[in-house]
Amino acid sequence: MQLLRTSMMMLVVVLTACTTGNEPGSSRPLLPTNQTTLISTVTTADVPLTSSTSSSQGTSAPTVVVPQRPRGLSSLELTDEDLADIVLLSPSVQDVLPHDRTAVTEGLAFIDDQRLLESTGFYGRSSRRIINVTEGDLGSVVRLTPELYGTGIALLVGVDGPEGAQFTKHEGVMQRFNLDDLETTATVRLDAEINGACPLSENEIALSTADGGLAIVASPSLETLRTIDPVAGSTPLSTLTDLSCASGAIWAIVGTSS
Repeated sequence: MQLLRTSMMMLVVVLTACTTGNEPGSSRPLLPTNQTTLISTVTTADVPLTSSTSSSQGTSAPTVVVPQRPRGLSSLELTDEDLADIVLLSPSVQDVLPHDRTAVTEGLAFIDDQRLLESTGFYGRSSRRIINVTEGDLGSVVRLTPELYGTGIALLVGVDGPEGAQFTKHEGVMQRFNLDDLETTATVRLDAEINGACPLSENEIALSTADGGLAIVASPSLETLRTIDPVAGSTPLSTLTDLSCASGAIWAIVGTSS
């Protein structure tokens, strides 16, 4: 398995969310305006990408671009109307790094331009680690105890500066840790099964939960501030896994899709 560092940090879906307790439209992500392809309402699967006709006067009619249904969204059973509300991005691979083939990546978070936090999963194999993004080599590794299944990982604003937080899948545990040696500084019990996590702001963390929703919680108390039911058009999205936050938007992987 290779670790791909993309311009979008491996994240593939922009969420259009229905947020409870917010003003209408307050949860709309901030979308980039460059390198996007809008899905038109005439989207049809398995059709030519372009077509052109000539009028009786011999002039060519405008070329009509008909995007095909995105392969990664085929499992969501979205209608063409749903797809019309989605902006497709085309991230480019910036680098390909070596990666531990025994490590099952569950979450990623950049510490800075040179260091990447990784959370790995499975019982007896879960860990958190720092990866040097220039060479791909490991800087530090801390293994979780065998009864913990690691999932999301995020950066928090601590009293003495930035610190990390790693979540577990079934056990309802969050471990806070320092970024120097990754050693645990505190353990907090949660009432939810967490799949992914990311810092939405200095005081808020976004968590994806096993019931398919998103919880926005306060940092560091983890008190739930509001919940989000993610949708694509009018279609509810399935359970979200790894999360990343950027400029007020939440990016996520949808279930086991690509």
